[in-house]
Parts: sequence; C-alpha cells; structure tokens
Amino acid sequence: MTCLIDKADFDKKLVKRNLENENRKFIKETGGFFGLTGPAVEAHWKTWHTILRRQSPFLIIEYNSKRFYDMRRSVEELKVKDPRKAWKITIRQGELFDMLKRVRLGTRSPLFRYGHLDFCITSKVLLRDHQLTENLFWLAAWKNLKSPFYLDVTFSARGDGGMATSVMNEFIPSIFEATGWKTINPKQRFLGRRFINHYREPRQCAMANALYKFEKGN
Repeated sequence: MTCLIDKADFDKKLVKRNLENENRKFIKETGGFFGLTGPAVEAHWKTWHTILRRQSPFLIIEYNSKRFYDMRRSVEELKVKDPRKAWKITIRQGELFDMLKRVRLGTRSPLFRYGHLDFCITSKVLLRDHQLTENLFWLAAWKNLKSPFYLDVTFSARGDGGMATSVMNEFIPSIFEATGWKTINPKQRFLGRRFINHYREPRQCAMANALYKFEKGN
C-alpha cells in the first residue's frame, strides 16, 4: 500500500506540502506519529516532530525494499543532525497495518496521536485488493490510539468513479463511530460538512485528502 514516489517529484509538489502544513495547524495535542512518508523523511519530520512527547515514537513504514534502504539512510542522517530528538524515529519495512500490529501497547497511556495514511492508489483498489475495510476496523479498535486521535488520509482520485467522496465523507467516519469514537471535522469552517478536499499539482492527477479528529465517547 505504500506510495512509490520519486523524492525529486515530491519536492516539487508544493500543493501537497502546503496541505500537510495546513493540516498540522489543527493538531494542538501531543503524542506519537505513524505513517507513510515515502522518501521525504526529513520533510515529514520537520512538520510533525513537534507533536511528540518525551517518549513518543515517530514510526515510518515502507514496503518497497530498495526505497526502504534509501529511507533508512535518511533516518540515520537525521539522527546525526539532531541526536537529542531524532533518536525517536523508527523505520520498518513491510505493509503498514502488519507493522502497526507488531507495536507494543503503551505501558502508561496509548502511544499515537496522529496517523498519516498517504496512498497513491484509489480507495476503490484499496477496498478491493488491500483489505482496507478490515484494516480500518482494526485501527479504530486499537488500544494504542490517544483520544483525540487525528487521521490524515490521502487517496488518488483518478479513475475511481467518485468513490473517494463517499469513502472519505461517510465510510471512514462510520467505521470509527461503530467502535466508540465521535467524529469531528477539524476543517468544518472551510469545508462545511464534508471531509474530502480535492487537490491537484500542476500537470498531475487529482488527489483527495481528508483530516479527521476522533474522540472517545463517554
């Protein structure tokens, strides 16, 4: 499920970078990070490391073996640059949800405040071929999510027949609500009742992003 994207291309994706920096502004609480950064390890670290607590993990997952080794080198370089903080970064090779299932539960409190699911394929393919429904139900029930928990999801919207709209606006919130979470739209002021936010880089295919804030119900 990991998005295979060339670092040079990512560096040119100013719309995407601006969107991620915008989403960062809605997270006021602290805690751990997990997600798919692709080769842009340092860019994501700069954006998100400020939410970490003293013992919070910064977990990066990558499926592609060649890309994993290149990214691991980037992680080691970051640890040299910033040894007091970057030691928290861990990179694991494998499928996203498989790797999350191997993470130990926090001994005092849940570990993760923010999840970054940046897929370069459509929700249609993820639902059909990658057990997205089962994996999201597992994630919503995972005891390692802090409340509130923020989930940042990106799909490719090219050729999905508009499915991303229903998946992002209705399907994902319904999964979390079925497992006891309350869904809040952090960007309601800008997007109204919808979560989906379409964007496109110049001469690139359309993408869809959504940011959720989930709180445990009473």
